[in-house]
Amino acid sequence: MVLQHTLTDRLAVVPFLGFGQAEEEGWMGLLLSRLLSDHLQNAGFDVVAYTDLVDHLSSANYALPLRPEHADALRAHFKLRALIHGRFILDTGAGMFGFNLSVVAPDLPPVPLEATTPVAGFSRFMEQMALAVIERLGLPIDDQIRKDLRRTARPGQLEALWQLAKAHSAWQSGQNELAMASVISALAVDPGYEEAAELEVAVARNSGDSATARDAFNRWADIAEKAGRPLEQARRLIMMGNWLAGKGEWDNARQVFENARDLYQRASFEVGTARAENNIANLDMQTGNPQEAIRIYRRSLRIFESDPSTQMDAALTLLNLSQAHRMLGQGNETLRAVERATALARQLKDNLLQAHCLARIAGVYTDRGEWGSAEQGFAQAASLFDVLGDDQNLAVIHIQQGVLKRRQGKYHEAENLFLDALNMLKDSAAPHDLAILWLNLADLYLAMDIYDQALNYARQASKAFSHLKSGLLPRSAELLDIVEQLAREQPGSSILVDQAGMEDVYPGKRSSNRNSLYNRDNLYDNEHNDDIDRE
Repeated sequence: MVLQHTLTDRLAVVPFLGFGQAEEEGWMGLLLSRLLSDHLQNAGFDVVAYTDLVDHLSSANYALPLRPEHADALRAHFKLRALIHGRFILDTGAGMFGFNLSVVAPDLPPVPLEATTPVAGFSRFMEQMALAVIERLGLPIDDQIRKDLRRTARPGQLEALWQLAKAHSAWQSGQNELAMASVISALAVDPGYEEAAELEVAVARNSGDSATARDAFNRWADIAEKAGRPLEQARRLIMMGNWLAGKGEWDNARQVFENARDLYQRASFEVGTARAENNIANLDMQTGNPQEAIRIYRRSLRIFESDPSTQMDAALTLLNLSQAHRMLGQGNETLRAVERATALARQLKDNLLQAHCLARIAGVYTDRGEWGSAEQGFAQAASLFDVLGDDQNLAVIHIQQGVLKRRQGKYHEAENLFLDALNMLKDSAAPHDLAILWLNLADLYLAMDIYDQALNYARQASKAFSHLKSGLLPRSAELLDIVEQLAREQPGSSILVDQAGMEDVYPGKRSSNRNSLYNRDNLYDNEHNDDIDRE
């Protein structure tokens, strides 16, 4: 008798165990479970996101292999039709691969699914195991399901998956170069292996290998292009553009953002187009053209506010819009925009966004001379960034607090804040942040009649702004000229640069791709796709 179920049944696939103790086998089991999940999801099932499942296993302290009571508890917690768990078998001597799986559900027999294949048949074998699970659930299998399963992205050879498992193991232990060697091996076996290309980007970025990262980003985007997925290609280009922008390669970043925008336009994806254009507007802000940025932000805002699913986009755009108005000295417009962003941040319960809003409002109070309110706002923002473990944005707050103390004439307090920020930023890949800090230090030391330090920092800032083609270059050149002319004879006049007045193009949002093996949790842009980082 065929059981009556629908493809909307919810399933979960627990990471598989190997038959050895090597760490690579743990990663291999994780990748295989993720791959089976992808197949079942493409067949139409509601599959629990990998990150949600693993987080719950960790928080509940459930060890593998699962005990029966833990399997039942997982089914109840996630409201599952069935839970799939078990072991994989890899006999390298015989060249065989297989599974011994359990499909746990009250109305299913406790008979394992066991099958093996020569390693050369791995790709087709994964389809068959997904079909075997569907069959065990009592569902009819038709040509459409088979077609959907064949479309699942997977490595063509088992060796590519094994090399990727080795790469994850090495990367998790901080061995970047060893991880890169295994990723390169995986891509040599299967040049179109998307997960290996994605990990290559992550490892190259983490190790500071800019040349490899650039090639890896292009390879990752090209894979999506060859697969006929222009929206995914555009998404990856946006990530590349934000990486380039963070490195200060603004011309290259603009070209990449424009390429992504063109892809979105050709696909008639209005929201994607607006997101890409906002990233271009962020560069306009950095290069000193806030008027053009305001025009783009307002156009994008109309698109985002018309769609309830893009509230975060609207909030980010409002925050950027407030930034542009502040650069132009338009305090009332700044407050109106940031108050709307704050309301959305509270509605979305996004603490990071709320911290940026608090800092922006505090910056306006600084401009108005309302120093008590400014100090309170910066302290609240700093507290949130500290709780979130966001050292770079905490450093930005220290810069803004230092600017406030400088304006109050509290030079030594300002110096301490600036030096704290310098210590936090010295190892970061944030050239514009550092240049702004150097400029403020130069101005502070000039006011304190410490001319050698002032000249040193003014020269560093001017050189950096010139390289970046920053809109702050004229102000930096002016301060450098003052330091050189006055030398040791006169105190300098103040040319303050508030970090919140330039940098805060608010790059990044947490990834919506919950199934990723890596967390993307750094860069804030309107594409909602973040920096690739180790989980």
